Amino acid sequence: MNIFKQRLLFIFLVITGVMLILGALVILGNGNGLPQQLILHFDSFRGIDLFGGYTDLWLVWIMGFVFTIINAVLAEEFFYRNRVLTYLLLGFDVVIAMLTLIVVSTIISVS
Repeated sequence: MNIFKQRLLFIFLVITGVMLILGALVILGNGNGLPQQLILHFDSFRGIDLFGGYTDLWLVWIMGFVFTIINAVLAEEFFYRNRVLTYLLLGFDVVIAMLTLIVVSTIISVS
C-alpha cells in the first residue's frame, strides 16, 4: 500500500479512522438512552419530516465508512498516475468522516 508510505496521506488516514471510531463510540455510548423514534431530518418550514430508529443511525455511519473506503481504494489506484488526485481523495476522506461524526452527534443530541 503506497498511501501508507507517504507521511501526509498516512496522517489523513489516521485522522479519518479516529473520527470514524469516535462516531461509532458515540452511537454505542448513547444507544441505550435513545428513544424509539429518532429525528433524522427537520425543516424550518415543514418541521420534522423524517423519523428513524437506532439502526438508521448505524446506516448513516456505515454510509460514511463506505465512502471513505471507496476513496481510499481510489487513492491507492491513482497514486502513481495522479498524485494530486490521491491527496484530494484522502483529504475528502477526512471531511466525510468529520461530517459523519457531526451528523451522528447532532441526531443523538436532538433526539
